[in-house]
Amino acid sequence: MPEQNHVCLLVDSVEMGDDQVMVIGMEFLNTIIMAGMPPHRLAFKVGVHVILLRNLDATSGLYNGTHLISWRLAWRLIVA
Repeated sequence: MPEQNHVCLLVDSVEMGDDQVMVIGMEFLNTIIMAGMPPHRLAFKVGVHVILLRNLDATSGLYNGTHLISWRLAWRLIVA
């Protein structure tokens, strides 16, 4: 099976009010690192460990902090 990579990028825009002007470049916005937010560019590979950050189904054991292994990547979907 060929190695599958998937790169996720954060949004590159800022919404401002009608009377405000945006003078900050997108390159600068992509370098900002905020606590609790992922980096601008996040790369995933099949077979790596991921940690679940949201309770999906506690009765099945899918709760915060569960360690999973990714085995398929799709658009907006990580199968683990």
